[in-house]
Amino acid sequence: MRRILSRFLKSDEAKKRARRISVFALFLVAVINWWIVIEEGASNARVITGIVASATLALELFFPARRRLLRRKRPGETRSGGHEGEGTEMSLPRKKILVFLVLTFGLSSIFLYPIISSGSLGKHVIGLMWCPGAAAIITQLIFHRNLRGFGWKPGRFKYILAAYALPVIYGIALYGIVWLSGLGRFVPDQILQWAAERWHIQFASASLNAGIYTFAMATAGVIFSCLPALGEEIGWRGFLVPELFKVTSFTRTALISGGIWAVWHYPAVFFADYGNPATPLWFNVIFFTAGVLGISFAMAWLRLRSGSLWPAVVLHASHNLFIQGIFTPLTADTGITAWVIGEFGAGLAILLALPAWFFWRRRAELAVS
Repeated sequence: MRRILSRFLKSDEAKKRARRISVFALFLVAVINWWIVIEEGASNARVITGIVASATLALELFFPARRRLLRRKRPGETRSGGHEGEGTEMSLPRKKILVFLVLTFGLSSIFLYPIISSGSLGKHVIGLMWCPGAAAIITQLIFHRNLRGFGWKPGRFKYILAAYALPVIYGIALYGIVWLSGLGRFVPDQILQWAAERWHIQFASASLNAGIYTFAMATAGVIFSCLPALGEEIGWRGFLVPELFKVTSFTRTALISGGIWAVWHYPAVFFADYGNPATPLWFNVIFFTAGVLGISFAMAWLRLRSGSLWPAVVLHASHNLFIQGIFTPLTADTGITAWVIGEFGAGLAILLALPAWFFWRRRAELAVS
C-alpha cells in the first residue's frame, strides 16, 4: 500500500503520510477482526487470529527498525550488504527480511481466520499459499520499485528436471519399503475411491485406469500443482533464501528458511485439518518440521545454484503431487502405516535427511554459481 500511495511522491514527508495511511488501514483490519470476535463469540481460534492481527499492527507501529526504513540515505551511509557489528544500522537484506515476514504473517492471518474458524483448509488454502508471494512482491516494490531478483528466468533445464525427479525418487524409496515390509499395503483399488471422492473421477477397473490416473497426475497434474506452489515459492525461495544467503551461510539459510516455512504452517496444523488425525499432534509437528527442514536444503541449493525460482516451484509441486496425490492413495493402512508415510510420518522425515546431507555436502559449489 505504501508503495502505491507514494509512487509519484518522492519526499520523506510523503512517504511518512503513506505509512500513516497504511497503519490506519491495518488498525481498521484489527478493529473489525475484534468486532467479529465480540459479535460471534470469543472462541480460541478467533482470539488467536485477533492476536496475530494486533501483533502485526504493533510491529508496524513500534518496531524501531521498521521506522528507520523511511530515513533518507545520507552521504557515505551503506544501505546494503555488510555484517553484524559494522554499525548500528540494520543491513538492507535484514530490513527486507523483516518487512517480508511481517507482511507474510499479517496477510496470512486474513486467510487463517476462516480456516481456523471452520477447522478446515477448504477453499481458502490457495489464498493462504499466495501470501508469501504477495508479501515478497510488496517488499521488493517498497525497497527497489521493481520485481527483479526473484529468479524469473527458468535457468538450466537440468535443475528443473532434478527438482521434478527428486520426490519421485524418495517417494518410490519410502513407499517401496513400506509396501515390501508390510508397514503398509499396496492397494491400487483404493485410488479409485480416492479419485472419486476428491476429483469426482470414476474408473472402471483398478489395473489399467490407476496407471492412466498416475500418468495424468504425473504430467498435467504437476503443471496445475505449480500454480499454488508458485505463490509460496516466490516468497520462500524467490525472495527469502537469496536475502538470507547475503548475510549468512548456506547451512543457516536452509535451516532458517525451512524453520520459518514450517512455523508458517503451524496454525493450520494446530487448529485446522492440515495434519494426520491418526497420529498425535506432537508427532505431527515434530516429523513435519523435520521433513520441511530436510527438503529446505534441496530447495535452497537448487534456487541458489540455478539462479531461478522455478526448480523450487517444480520440486514443491512434484512433492505435493506424488506424496499426497499418488503414493499415499495407493497405500492401505495396516495399523502403523500412518506413523510412517506422508508429510507427517516419521519415514519421510528420516528419508529426507539424505537429500539434505547430499545438498549440504555440495554447498561449496554455490560460491561459483
